[in-house]
Amino acid sequence: MKEKVIFFDIDGTLVNEEKVLFEETRNAIYQLKENNITPVLATGRPPFWYEDLRRDLQIDSYISYNGQHIVLKGELFYENPIHEESLIKLYEEMQSHSIPMAFLDSQEMVVTASEHPLVEGCFTHLIHEYPRISHDFHRNRKIFQSLLFMEEDLHEEIIKKYSMFDFLRWHKHSYDILPRGCSKAIAIKKVTEALGGQATTYAFGDGANDLEMIMEADIGIAMGNALEHLKEAADYVTEDVNNHGVKKALKKLKLI
Repeated sequence: MKEKVIFFDIDGTLVNEEKVLFEETRNAIYQLKENNITPVLATGRPPFWYEDLRRDLQIDSYISYNGQHIVLKGELFYENPIHEESLIKLYEEMQSHSIPMAFLDSQEMVVTASEHPLVEGCFTHLIHEYPRISHDFHRNRKIFQSLLFMEEDLHEEIIKKYSMFDFLRWHKHSYDILPRGCSKAIAIKKVTEALGGQATTYAFGDGANDLEMIMEADIGIAMGNALEHLKEAADYVTEDVNNHGVKKALKKLKLI
């Protein structure tokens, strides 16, 4: 019998806008494991932003940075850091325009400006204290994600010049910077290959970065609070996160 693996986005899927994990969802994940079904977290978050959730759910397989950093059964399986030389050049150019940045490795996030209002505005609900300041953190280190903080749209010339990056607007005042072409879908492929290519895969999500994952999985499930185009691409649409959509879909699919 094929192994069953279920990939779960976090924000808007396992937890709601207030970062609440409902007891019904927690118990559903526990039941999956009792049924020998493997849950894998798949998120755009860095791993150090959801350690408590991993411990709570007792999950040791997870995909961070939209596929740039993968841990399977507690062991580092894959990593794809940003090209260092290109990132250094981008940083120098952004510094000349007084545009602050953030750099994230597998352990920490730093920023290049102190008490900057755009940085504070982006992370109000995500972190408890302002990150430490560093201007050389990105040198001689594996950086998996960077961010630009700016109100205006990024100039097309910059996007073309740094074509090795994907610039993704995730907040009205910030862009994510990731290696071009990374996605949760590619991560699913790598995890499936590691399992011998025989697993039946399911994926739950709600946001734009979940679309390719939903389409890649054998069965893609969109939350009731998902973007409309993601619902259209999914095989099944469940109820929203506040109405215990994960548990209800797992029961509907006879996985618990």
